[in-house]
Amino acid sequence: MINQRLNVLYEAYGYRKVRMSKFEQYELYVENKDFLGTNQIITFTDLDGSLLALKPDVTLSILKSGFGAGRFYYNENVYRSKDRHFKEISQSGIEYIGELSVYAEVEVIALAARSLSLFSDDIVIRISDVVLLSEIFNHIGVAKEVKPEIISLLESKNCVGLKLLADGGKISEETFVALEKLVNIYMPFEEGIRKLEKSGLLKADEKEKHHLERLAEGLRAFGILDKVYLDFSVINSMDYYNGIIFQGAVSDIPFTLLTGGRYDRLAAKMGKAEGAVGFAVDVSLIENYKKARDEYDLDCLIIFNEESESLTDAVSVVKKLAEEGKKVQLVSASEAERSNVRARRRLALSECVRIERGK
Repeated sequence: MINQRLNVLYEAYGYRKVRMSKFEQYELYVENKDFLGTNQIITFTDLDGSLLALKPDVTLSILKSGFGAGRFYYNENVYRSKDRHFKEISQSGIEYIGELSVYAEVEVIALAARSLSLFSDDIVIRISDVVLLSEIFNHIGVAKEVKPEIISLLESKNCVGLKLLADGGKISEETFVALEKLVNIYMPFEEGIRKLEKSGLLKADEKEKHHLERLAEGLRAFGILDKVYLDFSVINSMDYYNGIIFQGAVSDIPFTLLTGGRYDRLAAKMGKAEGAVGFAVDVSLIENYKKARDEYDLDCLIIFNEESESLTDAVSVVKKLAEEGKKVQLVSASEAERSNVRARRRLALSECVRIERGK
């Protein structure tokens, strides 16, 4: 049901569905382990002796394919380590591959927001920009060798850790002050742009400022600007991403549900001279929380006495309710007593028959 609603949304904007194999050559992930961010991959030996892997990522498979430029969406399972165990995770997502305009980026962000809005009225999309961040790093004098540590501290909004770097002489006091300003930027997108400019980290005539303003214009036109926040703790691999990166969440699920960004560098490494931007939604996480929030397991639990009541009536009632879209189970009286299933109504079959016949 969740995938179906997402599919309708993506197809409305001209995306076409693609299907991937569950398996890929393990070499694909070895060559792109920095993009994946993990070495923990389920592998096995194929019949011809080659080493295969259960895919932990869909983007790599799409780039490896011969699809070429286009707008694609998918419903796939990926296999990743989580909570010290491997998990099968259901994902839906889109990839926009080709000559990218600001509109293309805006459309993908808007579809990310609308994907989450299908399941909650209270959503947030957090955006940063890898190119802008790199330029700020250069402007404030962040040395290459300390950059990975700074990125990690920005991701966790760890001002104490940044101060320790300054106290230890790894960065200057001026650099610490500038990074502290970045950490404290978490605010509505347009307000964040103004804050960034006033901080002295973004010059009024800089290209990136114009790009952010164009994004804001498009997001406003899509009606989602109020859901979008500027946040420089959103950082993925700066070796693969080359522009906007974003994450999405909803108020009643305490985890990131959606991740995405622009990854031209990864596309180039995979042999595609195209721009590329997309996102993935963790459908499994939504399903798990949605199920936990549902107050009832069933609409109706029907109690049936097989010895004294008509089997034809039982089939008729269950079939009718199921065809009406109701969740229904038919059980014996003893089963009903032992059952801990949560049902909106518990009815005897005879009562259901009377209701159905209008008596």
